[in-house]
Amino acid sequence: MKKENLIKKFKEELSKDKTFKLADDVSDEEKEAFEEASKEVSEEEKATKETEEKKTAEEKVKAEEEAKKKAEEEKETVEAKDKVITMSEKDHKELAEMAAKGAEAAKKLARMEVEKEVDSFVLSEKNTTGKIKPASRDKVIDLILSLNETQATQFREILKDLPEIKDVKLFAESGSGENLDVNDPDHVQLTERAKVYAKEHNMEFAEALREVSKKK
Repeated sequence: MKKENLIKKFKEELSKDKTFKLADDVSDEEKEAFEEASKEVSEEEKATKETEEKKTAEEKVKAEEEAKKKAEEEKETVEAKDKVITMSEKDHKELAEMAAKGAEAAKKLARMEVEKEVDSFVLSEKNTTGKIKPASRDKVIDLILSLNETQATQFREILKDLPEIKDVKLFAESGSGENLDVNDPDHVQLTERAKVYAKEHNMEFAEALREVSKKK
């Protein structure tokens, strides 16, 4: 048998049984082939062991890196949460003040818009067809701002239908309230009564105004 075949045969035997040994009466050729086969098997086992150890080491390093990364992420998360809590406690008062200022600014803006609207109805040298006396300007503005959105819309419609100052009339004899004069000294009180009446009887503001006008 050729030496190469002997080496192959012995390697197969050694892979099955590491304690495999040759008989005492084998030829020198077989002994030489056995020694080479044993050497190759040993080298292969060493290489396999080194590969496995390297793989294990790499996996360990990778696991350590992932664990370190996870720990850093958790630390950053905790620090971020602590930072948010600290910031919230520290700036709570400031944020509350800013919110209050924002609400105040919105209120001022709303008043400015109503002032501009009412000014277009106020009698003046430039507005000779005005429907509201200058002395009643602020009362009308305050009244509109005190109404809810629906009531304010209805009141604006009534305001548009008012006659000019020179033709102003108080409530009609029928008491319908359609000829409402916002310059009437009792107007604000009457409007407040109408707001309450509308809420109590679940009716439109304009209708409530007509009803309380009849009882004036």
